[in-house]
Amino acid sequence: MSGRDYARLAEAFRRAGWVPDGGCLALASPGERVRADLDARAHAGVLTRLFELGHDVDAAALREALGEDALAAARAVGVVEDAGAGRVRCPGVIARVGKGPDGLWLMGDRDLATSRGALGGDHVSALTHASLTLHRLLGTTARGRVLDLGCGSGVHALWAARHATHVVATDVSERALAITRANARLNGLDVETRSGSLYEPVAGERFDVVCSNAPFVITPPSAGERLVYRDAGFPGDTFVRDLVRGLADHLNEGGRGYVLANWFITDTDAPSAGVEGWLTDQPVDAWILGRDQMDAASYAAHWVRDAGYEGPHAHERARAWARWLEEQGIAAIGMGIIAVRRVGSARRGAIRTDWAHAGQPLPHPEQIERVWDGIAALSDADDASLDAARPRPIVELKESRVLALGTGRADTHTLVPAPADAALGQVVTNAPALAVLGALDGDLTLRQAAVAVATLMDLDAQAVTDAARDLLREVVARGMYVLD
Repeated sequence: MSGRDYARLAEAFRRAGWVPDGGCLALASPGERVRADLDARAHAGVLTRLFELGHDVDAAALREALGEDALAAARAVGVVEDAGAGRVRCPGVIARVGKGPDGLWLMGDRDLATSRGALGGDHVSALTHASLTLHRLLGTTARGRVLDLGCGSGVHALWAARHATHVVATDVSERALAITRANARLNGLDVETRSGSLYEPVAGERFDVVCSNAPFVITPPSAGERLVYRDAGFPGDTFVRDLVRGLADHLNEGGRGYVLANWFITDTDAPSAGVEGWLTDQPVDAWILGRDQMDAASYAAHWVRDAGYEGPHAHERARAWARWLEEQGIAAIGMGIIAVRRVGSARRGAIRTDWAHAGQPLPHPEQIERVWDGIAALSDADDASLDAARPRPIVELKESRVLALGTGRADTHTLVPAPADAALGQVVTNAPALAVLGALDGDLTLRQAAVAVATLMDLDAQAVTDAARDLLREVVARGMYVLD
């Protein structure tokens, strides 16, 4: 095979109109796959059925769709093989993701929807829901030197290569690295691949962006065949710990790090304490965004199903896994996102933790930047400096009130961002503090607004100031207000 084979294949895809179109059948529901199969037409439909839906197709129809040269190229690179009776199959998948300039074709192994049986130990997913989560966080901000640690099929390295000056993709799986190189050729992109665990392949190097959807699943030592794509083979959550703690040493000042993570929770009243401990002495501003918590039994059952295990053996595997987790003394497993920005030597880093409510969307890159800016601004802000600040809003906010039954008075007041900024969450407060916040538009100081509100409401000025200051800290840390 050669780079020319991949180029011929990509050109044939374009001629057939089989290009990334904003959809993603690789992660579609069974019903959506059936509809796609029924709706498939002409040449693009043949390619959809073969590469995305995992069906055998007529060899003559594929030859007509691709052309003789591109069909030979497809055979040469291993994405087409004979299935007998004049039909051909794709042994893996080619997923389409994104749209326009950021669209990609991604080769990988068949998932549970198109494979027959459980996933193998060397499985390489073309694309996962976690991949899309990480891409949402990164957007097009991956510029300069970029490291994709635990690259799998190379999806994040390839997206980064559209904008970055140099991209390094690492993995412990030689097969994953080979697939990453193949995907880079198919998409006409330049990615450097290196083999090794954690930061070993990039020792002594720094990057502008480090992203990782590496194997974060917490697996018992005796879980059977190791699934390299999700199981790092480290004790407990130490792989994620070492990954997170190594970020600062491999980021340039101002560099960004984005990690998808699972971690032990030993106290459900402090579900992020362990992660915060990893970051406490690190020169980074960090936003820990918890997305879910699972007890031991639910966590084990989820990941056993994820690998396609079925029957009595699968149930016993899940029970053994849950027992092992409980023996570690954990109350739950946390799942979420860790986003950091490297700070200089002039100050220590700051940490903020949030847990998303049901249905809360993921933040986009600009929102993450605003949170980092907010916690950085607050890191050295004492009460006096906040009282003298002239804050102003930078997002659209509305007030939601809940009335106490039988009184006609508002029991709770909640600041709710506009839908575009829903990822920043909601803030519950009280009427006086909210009135002060509403008066802040960059002209008045916090203290001036608090005194005015206290006078109008016949309240103690210091109490109103204290409550408004607490509210201000919260909305600045959430990226809703700035201190001017």
